[in-house]
Amino acid sequence: MSKAFQRVLIANRGEIACRIIRACQSLGLETLAVYSEADREAPHVSQADRAFCIGPAPASASYLNIPRLLEIAKQAGAEALHPGYGFLAENPHFANACAQAGLVFIGPSVAVLESMGAKTAAREKALEAGLPVVPGFALTGLSPEAISTQAEALGYPLLVKAVGGGGGRGMRLVKGPEQLENALQSAAQEAQKSFSDARIYLEKYLHPVRHIEFQILGDQSGQVIHLGERECSIQRRYQKIIEEAPAPHFHPKLREAMGESALKLARLLHYVGAGTIEFILDSEDHYYFLEVNPRIQVEHPVTEAITGLDLVQWQIRLAQGEPLPLSQAEVQLKGHALEVRICAEDAQADFCPATGQMKVWELPGQLRIENGIQAGQVISSWYDSLLAKMISHADNREQALAQMKAALRKTRALGVSTNLQFLEAVCSDPEFQSGNLHTRWLESKTFPSRLPEALWMAALIWRLNSRLLSPLHLLGLPKGWRNLKGAAQHEFFRYHEKEIALTYRDLGNQRMEYLKDQSTEIFEILGFDSETLTFEYQNERFHVRYCFQDQRLWLYHPSWGNLSLEPLARLRVQPPQTKDTQDFHAQMPGRVLKIVAEIGKVVNEGETLLILESMKMETALLAPGSGKIIQCFVDADSPVTRGQKLLLFQLNSEDEASPVSPQG
Repeated sequence: MSKAFQRVLIANRGEIACRIIRACQSLGLETLAVYSEADREAPHVSQADRAFCIGPAPASASYLNIPRLLEIAKQAGAEALHPGYGFLAENPHFANACAQAGLVFIGPSVAVLESMGAKTAAREKALEAGLPVVPGFALTGLSPEAISTQAEALGYPLLVKAVGGGGGRGMRLVKGPEQLENALQSAAQEAQKSFSDARIYLEKYLHPVRHIEFQILGDQSGQVIHLGERECSIQRRYQKIIEEAPAPHFHPKLREAMGESALKLARLLHYVGAGTIEFILDSEDHYYFLEVNPRIQVEHPVTEAITGLDLVQWQIRLAQGEPLPLSQAEVQLKGHALEVRICAEDAQADFCPATGQMKVWELPGQLRIENGIQAGQVISSWYDSLLAKMISHADNREQALAQMKAALRKTRALGVSTNLQFLEAVCSDPEFQSGNLHTRWLESKTFPSRLPEALWMAALIWRLNSRLLSPLHLLGLPKGWRNLKGAAQHEFFRYHEKEIALTYRDLGNQRMEYLKDQSTEIFEILGFDSETLTFEYQNERFHVRYCFQDQRLWLYHPSWGNLSLEPLARLRVQPPQTKDTQDFHAQMPGRVLKIVAEIGKVVNEGETLLILESMKMETALLAPGSGKIIQCFVDADSPVTRGQKLLLFQLNSEDEASPVSPQG
């Protein structure tokens, strides 16, 4: 039985904590937030009515610390607890502990969490409800030989999946038997870290497929409804990036059939609250049960947009015993909605997680935005990289896409790399705009950065003005150096691994001549202050937002988005170069998960040398060519800082990169 409550503890962080706070406050409920020492300045801390420090930065000592959460709930007089998503949201032991402590757990029953939390048990329930499932088998109790035999019988390629959770963690694609052992080992390790459950299972890998999920709601009287489908096929490394509702090119009869399958399973489970039944859909419109997510989903706002329902609010109301707000026949889907996930990651460096202080964070006001950070906040490596979600809703998909692209172009994020430009590029892609999607579509796509001429002019203006503001420093100049006014000058920047040489001439009166390979361009400096620089080029005026942080120049303008350059010394005495060696540095803070290659042992190009972990994600450092590690500066499980030297690699062949012009 449920009971009314007035005070809710939110056992989460980031944008979902802010979202839950807003829903609670709309119902007149008092909100209690928790935060780790790394999240002291996070928005949810100030948005809640009261906030409590739960412990140190590691999730295991804070957001996953059940005794501490229950202690705070008791201390603050909480009557209910909302787990959000991730962390403990699908943990039946936590839900049971809440019940034992007299707290209403805002989510499905412990029994549902137990059966659906284990993906293999969920498959059995789906079969019981008459749903088709992808062929596969659990590994518990099987010997390596038995696993290998059954894998061969099932047929490659296969997918290793975590029993205890989803979101791409603990998941590996196995293309052949030679990859099976390593895939099982790494998937189990990642599953243990992410879900405290190392169990994994194998499924037949189907391709191409779409990822389609149905939002369900159930009340305590046994009534259940679905609110239509969401298209979640735009994924990278099994992580959803863009979601939309309804799914494009989705026949109403297919919606009816899949929706009824979702309801059959929900009724069998006696489901109460909000949840998601997920399917994969092949090119012949055959669908297969994938899993149940017994919680609110990251992508729930697109369903809210097309139905007009506040799903988080209804989670709370259903937990208090209210009946469903409408019948299945009354559910209407209006318009089209898209959601993009804005993450702290560097799309030009294989989506490496990014950290640091977000100096500038300015979001457009036209769309709904679920935001989890604020300007000046430090983005740490302790948690997931999701910063915010942007949601557009219009009469049709074309209009919703146009709104989304415009909003992405207007978002300013300086100080930490994000995937904003990548998201805009995906939304602008003709194939994506056609709506003909599948889960591996992104793997075949490349989206190079936009690097227009105006970008280099902005970089030159910053360099010239920052030098004027710096004390004169003439030590270490090359022998024979002369400063001749009017002569061509050179500045150097690095964009990722590419060194850029810029040549210009000062014409006086704030007019500059930019010298390209075969031509010249004139631009005029109009203004420069601590945040903005302004210039005119080809009869267009450019207002560029900038900041300098962590030895990088961050620049924003709609024509190129948000990006960073590393200024290099203008006058450099080059040290002797060793052509056949290469240093590897950490691109983000984190820890060394594993040192794979042995010092002195020859490896081939593309083989893994070392694995780093940051923001719950693993990043492998790969050999740039045939060669060997000649020195390693870190140990397994040791923490590393951004830029820290990790190892020295010796190549068997000689390759040397040279500076290039922007056109090179």
